[in-house]
Amino acid sequence: MYSEGYICYRLCENYLLSWRICLSSYSTCYSSGHNFKATLRIVVVFVLVNESV
Repeated sequence: MYSEGYICYRLCENYLLSWRICLSSYSTCYSSGHNFKATLRIVVVFVLVNESV
């Protein structure tokens, strides 16, 4: 299974967010102690940001 840090990185690519937002979200996700629930929260934020553009 992939590390959650890798998942965060892939989310950045998949949602094609600006790298500033992406790196900030990735850092939050990766430094969260690899808590998968934190990853899921970021997924929701990514989707909301992506849909609001």
